[in-house]
Amino acid sequence: LWDQSSSAWVFQAQKMNREIAWFGRTFTVEAAQVQAINPLLIMIFIPLFNFGLYPAISKVWRLTPMRKVGLGFALTAAAFCMSYLIEIDIALGGVPHVGWQVLAFVILTAAETMVSITVLEYAYTQAPNTMKSLIMSLNMLSVAIGNFFTFAVNRAIAEYDTTKFFQGPRYYAFFVATMTTTTVIFAVVSR
Repeated sequence: LWDQSSSAWVFQAQKMNREIAWFGRTFTVEAAQVQAINPLLIMIFIPLFNFGLYPAISKVWRLTPMRKVGLGFALTAAAFCMSYLIEIDIALGGVPHVGWQVLAFVILTAAETMVSITVLEYAYTQAPNTMKSLIMSLNMLSVAIGNFFTFAVNRAIAEYDTTKFFQGPRYYAFFVATMTTTTVIFAVVSR
């Protein structure tokens, strides 16, 4: 779902108020530029999580790699829930400010930090030397399968959704439900 931020979220941003006031001047951010916040947030979140958030959580609840991934999955669902709420506002005729989508990016980037980095580190440290390349390729394969899933869903919607049922908020609700289901399954299986 993270890759939807460079497609569906850009289309959503086109329907939002993208004016930013900065030092007395007003700038209009292009819809595709909103996602530029992600690399900046990644660079901030990695040390913040490793030296602040993870140790703080571990004092209360032992934070294993699988728990980090599970929390990241839950945050991904929450980020899409934010996009769903934005889309409801748009469907009702509103023009929400792009700051709401930036907040969704903050949540999604936190999820990415918890999932991607943890999975890569876990796979690399747990695999024997002779299997590190295979394990890393399986990680990339899982990303490819996820991207194929969203492609297949979007293609099916474009070709077969003649009633436009999966337009607007329902489109985002579908992915919230999908990610929530994935999170629950992961929580059960990872135990």
